[in-house]
Parts: sequence; C-alpha cells; structure tokens
Amino acid sequence: MPAPDIFLDDTIVAAATGPGAGAIALIRLSGPEAFPILGRLLTTQPRWRHGRARHLLVEGLDDFLVTPWFAPRSYTGEDTVEISCHGNPLIVERFLSRLKDAGARPAGPGEFTYRAVRHGKMTVTEAERIAHRLRARLPWELELVETGPDAGLAFSRLLTQVHLAQADLESAIEFQEGDGPDWEPLAMEIRRIAAQARLQDHWARLPRVLLLGAVNTGKSTLFNRIAGYERAIVSDQPGTTRDWLEAEIRHDGLPFLLIDSAGLRPGAAGLRPGAAGLRPGADPMAPVEGPEAEGIRHTLDLARDADVLVAFSPAPGTAADPRAIAVQGKADDGSPRGELLPVSGRTGAGVQTLLDRIVDEIRAQRSTDRPQWWFSARLAELALALEAGFGRVQGEVLPEVRALHLKALALRLEEALEVPPADLYEMIFSRFCIGK
Repeated sequence: MPAPDIFLDDTIVAAATGPGAGAIALIRLSGPEAFPILGRLLTTQPRWRHGRARHLLVEGLDDFLVTPWFAPRSYTGEDTVEISCHGNPLIVERFLSRLKDAGARPAGPGEFTYRAVRHGKMTVTEAERIAHRLRARLPWELELVETGPDAGLAFSRLLTQVHLAQADLESAIEFQEGDGPDWEPLAMEIRRIAAQARLQDHWARLPRVLLLGAVNTGKSTLFNRIAGYERAIVSDQPGTTRDWLEAEIRHDGLPFLLIDSAGLRPGAAGLRPGAAGLRPGADPMAPVEGPEAEGIRHTLDLARDADVLVAFSPAPGTAADPRAIAVQGKADDGSPRGELLPVSGRTGAGVQTLLDRIVDEIRAQRSTDRPQWWFSARLAELALALEAGFGRVQGEVLPEVRALHLKALALRLEEALEVPPADLYEMIFSRFCIGK
C-alpha cells in the first residue's frame, strides 16, 4: 500500500473501532487543531479537562461522549479527542464526514501509532508489538508477542560479531597476514537466528489438521459435519475427492485449519511407515493414474506439512506417526473399535471427542519448542535475508569481494537497528489498520 501524505502539523481523524455495527463506536481525532475542529460542530464550547469525559449533543448528529487528552499526555503525544457514539456505521460515517468538513484529514493506516513514535511516546519495537498483537490469532502467539524477548537484542550482538569479522578481514587484506576471521561462529549464529524466525512463522500459523485415509472411508462426510455446511462432495463412488478443501474451525477457543484430502489407495505414492511418520518411497503410482493420482500427490504433500493427522483406518504409513489420531469412519453407532476412535460424519457420533483430541494434540505440540525471541515482521524478513547474504560471503574466494559482501551485510543490519524516520511509515505502519 503506498504511504499517504504524512504531515505532523495537521489533524487526523478515523474510526478506532472495527467496521460493522456495534453498541459503541470510537472515533479518534488527533493533532494541533483537534479541539477547534470539534468545537466547530458544537453550539456551546465546554471547559475541557484532561481525561474527563463530557456528554455532548450536536444538532443533526447524535448524543456522544467526548474524552479530551492534552499533549503530551495522550496516545499520540498530540492534543487528542476520543468520541464515543452509537455503533451504527451510518452514524459513524456521518460524524467522520462532519469532522472532515471542519478541517480534519482522514488518517492513513497506523498513522496514530506512527505519530506516537515520532513524538517519543513509544519505540519502534513497541509499535511493532502493537501491530503483531492486533493480528495474533493463537493464544501462544499472543503470549510470545507480549512476553517474548525482542529479537533486536540478538541482531545487536550479531552486528558486533560482523564488525569484528570485518576488522579481521580488512587486517588480513591490508597486511597480507593470517587467514582472516573464523567464519564458523558467525555462520552458526546467523543460522540460529534464521531458524528461530522460521520457527516463529511455523509456531504462529494456523495449525493444519488433515483428514487422511483410504478412499470412501467417510472423510468428506466428516469434513462437512465439522465445517457445519455441505462443502465437500459426498458420493459412494471411490476417489470422488481429487483435490483438497479447507475450512477454518474453532473448538474450545482454538482455531485450526481442517483439510479434506484425496483418498489413498494401497501402494499409491509408495507410502510406507517410518520413524518420522509418512514419507515418500520410490514405488510407482500404478495402477492409479490421471487426476486421482495428482490428488494423491497433493495429499502426501499436505500430510508432510500437517500438524495433526486424523488417520481413517486403513491409513497406510500412519501407525508410527506421533501426529496421528487413529479413527474408524462411518461408525454410525459410535461403538468402540479397539484402539480406533469411532466417528460418524452422518450422525455426529464421536465428533466432539475427536475435536477434543485434536485441540489437545495441538496444544501439546505448541507447549514445546517455543521460539527463543519475538520477531517483528521486519526482523523476521531480515533474518532470512542475512542467511542468504552470508551464503554469498562464504561462497566467495577473493578476500576483497568477501569484504564487500560483508560490508553490505553489516549495512543491512545497521539500517534495520536504526530505522530512519523517513522510512518508518512505509516499512512498519502501513501494515496497521486505519484508526490505530
């Protein structure tokens, strides 16, 4: 998204609550003209007191509550007015229109927080935590955002290592003595940081739950039952599902992605059990061919990436997989099937028990391997870029060219740790929602 024209000497306005109807909506007005602009809508001018709400009425609008915040004791560090009104979107839009006509400019995404940073009310890292907190969807992701150590500390230590390596390399080039720096400790640290960034990305994604098993075992019927609507085509004809379908499910407060997959056939794709669970073998796809074979290939890719496998008996290659929950599909009476969990998409038997097992397994997985640091989106991108950049340093033979690559890497780190004010908006705040 291109950055709007950003000025710190004008007054901005936006709804701070989300779109749609609600009991109450909040409109935020911030800037040097916040009080005069609001005053143009009022028939009488109240005596404002910091943080003291006033109930007011504007002809042609609505009765509303105004809370004044004087600079610098406000979120943005500027004079700010927060207007609470009825949450009808028509009322909110009418208020915004009148305030714009009175001289306020529509705020861009994240512009209130941008102004807070520019006025010293918070650091860039604190602002990035706010952005991540707003978009966090999983409880452990939110906990990491709120309590995780900032990855910037790791990057600061890394920059010191890079500067030392630069000094050693420049000395070796200038005096033609020694072999230059020992690259392995620096390489290990860069790989460690990049691995932590990848772990956070995996850790914070919606858990993936794959319905896996032979053809015509009731996977699609169960998918429709859990999703709550007829999404998958259900037929007695084996191999009906040739592609995969997804539905976001929430159970016991936990969201996850439920995936319906193409049914497997004995020997298809060379499935065989292993210590790590499903893995591809060298056996041919025969006798499965055409679109169904392609669907099975997709299923294998999905299985390797899934967090939980709901394995419908028979499900080849899943017995040793720690992610698997073994079920017996089409168990309409819900009676036990040995160690298999009986489930029926048609009647709903066993479905709640299965959902409980799924979320228990997801929570157990996420309770381990917590990322060591919290990465903002900007620093997560930097971690992967540094890993690629250092690969170029190690791959170069000529010391002089190595020095150039290392200098570029150091510059990238320095720029990330000291973001120029002119770049703040485009790099960080354009990702915020409007009104924050």
